[in-house]
Amino acid sequence: MTFSDIRKATLFCFFLAGLLVIFLVTGLIIFLGQAENDMITASLESQQGLKNLKYVIILSIFFFALILFVLHKFLIKPVVETVRSLSEEQNRQVEQSTSILENTSDLIWAVDINFKLIACNSSFIKMVIEETGTPPIIGENILEKSYANLGFTIRKKLYEKAFTGESFETEFKSSDDGRTNYFELSFHPIHGNKKAITGCSVFRKNITSRVEMYRKLQKKEDFLKEAQEIANVGHWNWDMVKDEIQWSDQLYKVFGLDPETFEANYEGLMNIIHPEDQEAFGISIENCLTNGNPHDIMHRIVMPSGNIRHVHQKGKAYHVDDDTPVRMAGTIQDVTQLEEARLQNKKQYNELQNFVYIISHNVRAPVATLQGLVAIMEPGNDVLNAEIIQSIETTVDTLDQTIKDLNHSLSLKNIQESNFEEVDLRKVFQDIERLLALDLNSSRTTIEYNLSAAPKALGIKSYFTNILFNLVMNSITYKAEERPLHIKVTSQPKLLGGMEIIVADNGKGMNLTTERRKRIFDMYGKLSGACEGSGMGLYLAKTQIEAMNGTIHVESELKIGTTFKVVFPSKPKLSLKRKSA
Repeated sequence: MTFSDIRKATLFCFFLAGLLVIFLVTGLIIFLGQAENDMITASLESQQGLKNLKYVIILSIFFFALILFVLHKFLIKPVVETVRSLSEEQNRQVEQSTSILENTSDLIWAVDINFKLIACNSSFIKMVIEETGTPPIIGENILEKSYANLGFTIRKKLYEKAFTGESFETEFKSSDDGRTNYFELSFHPIHGNKKAITGCSVFRKNITSRVEMYRKLQKKEDFLKEAQEIANVGHWNWDMVKDEIQWSDQLYKVFGLDPETFEANYEGLMNIIHPEDQEAFGISIENCLTNGNPHDIMHRIVMPSGNIRHVHQKGKAYHVDDDTPVRMAGTIQDVTQLEEARLQNKKQYNELQNFVYIISHNVRAPVATLQGLVAIMEPGNDVLNAEIIQSIETTVDTLDQTIKDLNHSLSLKNIQESNFEEVDLRKVFQDIERLLALDLNSSRTTIEYNLSAAPKALGIKSYFTNILFNLVMNSITYKAEERPLHIKVTSQPKLLGGMEIIVADNGKGMNLTTERRKRIFDMYGKLSGACEGSGMGLYLAKTQIEAMNGTIHVESELKIGTTFKVVFPSKPKLSLKRKSA
């Protein structure tokens, strides 16, 4: 009922009330007049009472009319005005809703629980006409119609799902003239009295542009992921207010972490950074936040497996109006291979410098001696020339041995992983005992070994033989004169994989300074000229150990003894240097 209908009904009621009042007044007047004529003979007192009754009735009618006026003025009229305002507002909302429904390109329709069409907008009507040639009819069964673009919407199970009271969305695609369109359907139940479901409304939206845009973005994201994977680089964003760090998928791979279990924040990142690099990292971050300097640093990280990797991190800070930093963003690239190559190049450079030094001293000296001897030779002086020739032979032998040592050192680097085999260290040491039997007896040396904890290693047997031979010979060479030499050789597994061989003695020992540590494994790196030996043994041992990806460490104390520790990984890997050799 509209406001106009309510107003007409109210005026009609007042009109009937007015007629009723007029009828009552007229009837009372006629009645009283007739009663007055009939009572002419009545007493004056009765006539006066009748007149009083007449006045009371007239006064009652007057008050009745006054009450009607007051009710109209202060009750009925405000109610009517309120109803009018509500009606106008409702009409306005209906007009707006209708305008929205009719001006949208989305298809909107509603069906009852019997699948009959009860409402639809103009876009739906237009689509149906384009597809079927006839407009939809309110009350027709929508399941009986076959709309090409709505083939997915007319499936009975979707409507029945909405009739259960569930609101949901679904998507489908439709091909037309070689073009594929994507649509989104929204189903919403319609509730009647007592919340009973009487039907459902359906919204169909063309989301082709959105899907195509999403696919373009997804393609770009895939390209970005591929580029990051190839370059082994990831990006990050640090929300400093919430202390939350967002990492790209590749960055989790760089750090070897699981995005489902690792909580990315500043504290978590610091725990990953190598302890020796944490201070420098913190200073770089602080300078970036306070001074605006670029965050550009190379540092090490500790992987969950315990391995050390090198990364190059770059970042930038972002501030609000009062220069308060609120966010940082940047990239991290795994540069382990580059750093290892740099260190390997540095090592090769140092070896080359050492090689040049050896050439300039150990090779140049015999050559200069030869030149001097040739210069002093005198034709016809057989005695002098015989002595010179003897000196030349000695010098040539020295030069030949030096060249052999250099050639042997270089040949140790040209090995292949296919040459590695499982070596029984116990058999190796038995061979060494036979080789050194005379030296052990003459030097009154006792030797004990226990290799049962880690009896086998992966590598080259001849290398292990030469390594242990040189380490034992080094102990014999530097034995203490005041006590018998005792050498102990053991092996044991490492907690993180691999094994180590320990050769300890009670020989002279030495004050092992930093400089001595560097020189002790150099070619011809004799620390004192007072001892015998060429200075090649430890150099060759170290070279062979590194060729099998091992490391050697030494500890020594004067007049106490020396201990060598040789560490091998669980599975040797050729270094970059050996791969390129």
